[in-house]
Amino acid sequence: MKIETSFRVGALSLLLSLGLLTAARGAGVSVGDLDVTGLNVGDTIELPVLVSGVVPEEFAGFQFEFDFDPAVLEFQGVGHGSLIAMEDAAYAVAPYSPNLWALEANANASKLLVAGMILMNVDSGHLDLLQLARPASGEGVLLRLRFRLLQKAESLVSVTGTAGRNLLAFDTLQPAASPSTSAPSPLLAGGTDTNGMGNGWELLYLGGIGNDPRGDFDRDGFWNIQEFLGGALPNNNTQAGLGVNLLKSATTGLNLFSIPLADPSIGDTGLARAADLVSALGGASKVGVIYKWNPATQGWTSHIASLPSINNFDLQAGMGLMVSVNQNISARLLGTPTRFSASLVKNADKTSLNIMVLPAGLTNPPAKAADLVAALGGASKVGVIYKWNPATQGWTSHIASLPSINNFDLEPGQPLMISVNQNIEWPAAGDWPEL
Repeated sequence: MKIETSFRVGALSLLLSLGLLTAARGAGVSVGDLDVTGLNVGDTIELPVLVSGVVPEEFAGFQFEFDFDPAVLEFQGVGHGSLIAMEDAAYAVAPYSPNLWALEANANASKLLVAGMILMNVDSGHLDLLQLARPASGEGVLLRLRFRLLQKAESLVSVTGTAGRNLLAFDTLQPAASPSTSAPSPLLAGGTDTNGMGNGWELLYLGGIGNDPRGDFDRDGFWNIQEFLGGALPNNNTQAGLGVNLLKSATTGLNLFSIPLADPSIGDTGLARAADLVSALGGASKVGVIYKWNPATQGWTSHIASLPSINNFDLQAGMGLMVSVNQNISARLLGTPTRFSASLVKNADKTSLNIMVLPAGLTNPPAKAADLVAALGGASKVGVIYKWNPATQGWTSHIASLPSINNFDLEPGQPLMISVNQNIEWPAAGDWPEL
């Protein structure tokens, strides 16, 4: 099929010829007429690329290759049409996971390559986005190509589709791969915008794109970005989730881990006891030891993964643990938002270290380490707040009497080590919003 359309730029006639290969479904592609009468050199010309006869539930991708005269036209960019559900932006974020559409364009001298596809990560847990990624209808504007007019001339200027390099893809399981290019220049984010949350996920659950990642749409105490990474519903305050990333360094693999939720689970495994956590994280081949801190003895109780019946202690909301791993582990922790308090113990003849999990849902949650010191009663009661860094296998220390030094950010559900100068119970009943 060969489709031609022309439009006038003053005395200039621009002919766009598009050679197209499609699956045998009667789908067609055309370029809409554009009246640019009165435009001058330097003005922008926009070419809408339209499709018709597309089966929405099967449409998965496309690739087009165009030749144009760079002395007359300068490629400026490509925008999506109304058929593609994604946010128009002049940036790209990788990896695209999960997402709706990836759209890339690469202009090299006189050749323009444009490719688009639905990219779905089957491990994302958001397969419901696949239907959202489909076009709303079988015809309409697919793309908008933008060129800048460099000169006016009486001669014919053509933009031609390269034979055999233009196609629509209908493979619903494996969308057409982007053509190989030396240096593709992504112009639209493929589903993850600068806030780190999938565009489709935001559209589906938050009603639009560009939400504050540290906002709390359902007011359950957990950030939108936490719920995205945890695979939770951000519009349901009876469920919350956190992404879990446990790192194995070159030497050791210790990670500070928290359970800030009631009825916690990872995958299909409920976390009632230490052995359940080992199982949920992949078993003894991946997990070495689960450590529970005892503030009274200032020491650890160890549950060795390969000895599941020994020290198989209970797990509960508000508990912080140290977990050693033999390899990197990524998981999603789901559960029910709940209120809990921390009992920080001062020992008379020992150090006074405590592991505390930052509660979610407080009326005025501490945003930084110095805020937490203030909430706990100030430097007279708190010595140091420690944040674990699994990459370096060491602590970052915020000394309470030096509030501007290492004043790191905090997030709901975060586990911390805290040294205290006296017993502290926190938060108090008045720190929570009224039910």
